Amino acid sequence: MKSLEEIETLLNEKNVAQQAKIKDLADKVTKAENKLEQGKSAMAKAEDDADLDNYKKAKDAIWSAKAEKEMYSKLKKKAEDKKVFSEAEYNEITKNILAKAEEINESQIKEMIEPVKALKDIADASTKMQVKGQELLEQLQSLNKADPLTITPEGNKVYTSLPSLRLPSTAKGYYNATIGNGALAKIAETYEDNSPRLAKRLENNK
Repeated sequence: MKSLEEIETLLNEKNVAQQAKIKDLADKVTKAENKLEQGKSAMAKAEDDADLDNYKKAKDAIWSAKAEKEMYSKLKKKAEDKKVFSEAEYNEITKNILAKAEEINESQIKEMIEPVKALKDIADASTKMQVKGQELLEQLQSLNKADPLTITPEGNKVYTSLPSLRLPSTAKGYYNATIGNGALAKIAETYEDNSPRLAKRLENNK
C-alpha cells in the first residue's frame, strides 16, 4: 500500500504531464491560427495585386492552416477529456487512499489518548488542590477564632465574609470546558459518570 505522500507525488506527476501535453497542443493551435491570419492577409494582397500565383499559394496556405488548426484542436480536446488512469487503476488508488486515511486516523486517535489522560490527571490534581486550599483556610480560621461578626466602636454589628478560595480560572475548569465528558474522554477512558453524584444531590435537596 502506498503512502498518501507517494500517491500525491504520483498524481502531481500525472497532472504535470497531462497539462504539458495540453499546453503543447494549445500552442500548436495558436500557431495554426497565426498562419491562417497570415494566409488571409497574403491572399487579400494577391487579389489586390491580381497575382494569381501568390493567390493560389495563399489559398493553399489557408487550407493547410485550417486543417492544422482543426487537427490540433481535436487532439487538444481529446487530451483534455482523456482519463489519466484506467478504471482498474482508478479503483485501486481510491481504495488505497481510503484505507491509508483510515489507518492514519486510527493511529492519530490513539496518539491523543495519553495526552488526554495526562490532562485529566492535572484536572484531578487541580480539584484536590482547591479542596485542600479551602480546608486549610477553614482550619486557619478555626484556630484563630476568626469571626465574620465584628462590633464597631458605636456598637453596630458588621458581618464580613471570611476569606475563601475562589479562583477565577482553574486547570479543572479548562479541562471541563474543552474535554470534559466528551468523545475524547470516552476514548481515553477518562469519562466521569456524574449520575451517582447527581442522584445524591437530588436526594439532599428533598
